[in-house]
Formats: sequence, structure tokens, C-alpha cells
Amino acid sequence: KRHPVRAGCIKLGTSQAPMTQLEKKTFRAGARAWKRTGVHITTHCTVMGAETSQLSILDDEGVDLRRVVIGHVSWHLMDPGYRKTMLEWMKRGANFMPTNLDVRKPENWRLLIEAIHQAFDAGYGSQLLFGMDHGYCTETGVFTRVHFMPQPPWLYMFQNVLPVFRSLGLTPAEEQAIMIDNPRRMLPVQ
Repeated sequence: KRHPVRAGCIKLGTSQAPMTQLEKKTFRAGARAWKRTGVHITTHCTVMGAETSQLSILDDEGVDLRRVVIGHVSWHLMDPGYRKTMLEWMKRGANFMPTNLDVRKPENWRLLIEAIHQAFDAGYGSQLLFGMDHGYCTETGVFTRVHFMPQPPWLYMFQNVLPVFRSLGLTPAEEQAIMIDNPRRMLPVQ
């Protein structure tokens, strides 16, 4: 009997660019779950180079890369070498989501806006989304709110990030795609 509660996405993650055997096994299991559920896959990818290991396994497993969002890639996009790699993956269908956009120092984000312009100019603007990763952490053994982002977390994108990004040159069309159109396409179960 099928349970009435179903997943809205599959979340996978790695800690380094070369995956451990357990991470490879987890990504293969996630790919197989994707085939059965039709929900999109989103990943934790904070280390440059991990995007390629993650996407390579998902691609090898037959996942439609148009249904994959590689998360935490702000620094990846801001680095010209990694941006080139990401544009190659975008050409193959993969989506990317810069997250944890702490804009207390707006000048730190100019390169991200330039990277966004470059992706749109190359025809890949439909493959970018913004996200915030905020919640609680148990890595220290104590269940506490994370402190790497300013408070309050739930409105920060709208009250802080978007106004700063607009001042740095994010266009209304880019914002519409990244914040509304692209998530609308990605989120529904296929």
C-alpha cells in the first residue's frame, strides 16, 4: 500500500570533491529513488570540484540533469575556472543554486552578479535558482540554530539579498527567472 505522504525532493550531499565510497553509494541510491518518484534532486556541494563528481554519478545512473539542482555554488560561480565547468554542465541540463547569501558586505557579491549575467548571456539563465540554507545544526552534539547567516533567516532573501543584488545590477528579468520561473519549473513532481 502506498503511503499518502511523499517526498518533494531528494537531498544528497558530499563533503569533498572526490567522493567517499559511502557517498557514491548514496548518490546511486538517490538516482534510483529519482527514477521511482519523479521529484527533483538537490545537492549539498560546498567544495569546488564536487559538482562534477556529483553530476557524473547522477548522469551515469541515467538521471535527467534538468531535474538536478546543485546547491551552495556561489563561490563556484564566482571563480572563472569553475564557472566555465558549470556552464558546460548547464549545457547538459544541470541547474545551480547559489545559497547562504550573506550580503552584509555587498561588494563581495559583484562577481556573482557578473557570473549570473554571463550565464544568462550564454542562454542558461533558466538553470539558476537562489536559495537560503538556514536552520539547526547538530554537528556539535547540541541542537542549536546555525549562526553563519544573519537573523531573521526566513525573510532575509527578500529584505536583504534581493535589494543588494538589484543595486549590483541584477535585472528584473534575471530576478523573475531565478526567483519565480525556474523554481516553478523545477519543483513539481514529474
